[in-house]
Amino acid sequence: MTKIQKIITLFSYCWGHGLIDAACAGAVFSVFSKNFLTYQDFFYGIIVYNGIAFGGQFLLGLLVDKYRAPRVTAIIGCIFVAISFLFLNIWTPLVFVLAGIGNALYHLGGGTVSLNLTPGKTSAPGIFVAPGALGLFLGTFLGKAGNFNFILFAILLIVTAVLIYFINF
Repeated sequence: MTKIQKIITLFSYCWGHGLIDAACAGAVFSVFSKNFLTYQDFFYGIIVYNGIAFGGQFLLGLLVDKYRAPRVTAIIGCIFVAISFLFLNIWTPLVFVLAGIGNALYHLGGGTVSLNLTPGKTSAPGIFVAPGALGLFLGTFLGKAGNFNFILFAILLIVTAVLIYFINF
């Protein structure tokens, strides 16, 4: 892989990382700001989301390792988060579950790709991680303010999944 191919690949996954974190935070906080849940139910939803998104990575990581498909894993993560938006008015707890699974899958896929871009070095993984903080800030802000645009973020997630699909160096 050439240096420019590595840069394009890393940029694509970085963009996706910021987007995934913004989408998940936006969806989760929108659920509360739009009064779909009580404070107590929202609290439990956050526990479920974090338990899946972060606690579930080791289990899902075993599958990623077994099938050696980090790119597909990241794509599926984008799709899961986009699908989670559909359940906002249907069954809100499913938003937390699907967004958590999607978040975990994207982080595993994107993290694996970034680790493989610079073997034995931390530069690519460090660059991959950075946009997540901006995404969390943006998504939390938009979700709490009640300004999170589910349609726009769903489109961006699907576009990102397609982008990652075609970046196959």
